[in-house]
Amino acid sequence: MKETYDTKTAQKRSVATTVLVVEDDADIGEVLIQTFEMETPFQILLVPDGFQALMVVRTIIPQLILLDYLLPGMDGLECAQHLRAIKSLEHVPMILMSAHLPKQLLEPSDLITLEKPFELDTLLNLVKELLPQEIEDKTASLSSSSMGGKPRFLHQPSNLQGSLDKRKRHAQAS
Repeated sequence: MKETYDTKTAQKRSVATTVLVVEDDADIGEVLIQTFEMETPFQILLVPDGFQALMVVRTIIPQLILLDYLLPGMDGLECAQHLRAIKSLEHVPMILMSAHLPKQLLEPSDLITLEKPFELDTLLNLVKELLPQEIEDKTASLSSSSMGGKPRFLHQPSNLQGSLDKRKRHAQAS
């Protein structure tokens, strides 16, 4: 379920399991929201830039943060540094997504990187590794005994680019 965020009325809280998605491309953001809503029990918050992400975490503590690298105003690395400086977010896993990952990420970093375009199953499996307890109930209900306990994800197509292309075709047909 997608949550809208209102800084005036929000109080500091931790909703069940919350994933903060910082993505300025509305189509990619929508594909990520739909994928998480279909495949996980998580609450998803989508913001278009790092400044709004910093505002959101004043009142909501996410258990996972997905960051695009190329964001308006401040890039994903800078945003991650600001988020890491917040005591309650020190150990929150962060995934940096980009088609063009910066060379400075080749150095040791606590950021997990995911190169775009990526398979949505790859993202979901990564999230399962990072938040195993939170996703266990959902994936257990989707598992098939013939799959050896591995989650069977429901979405089609299985990659980010395919999902974006499908959205564009649908928008053009409308």
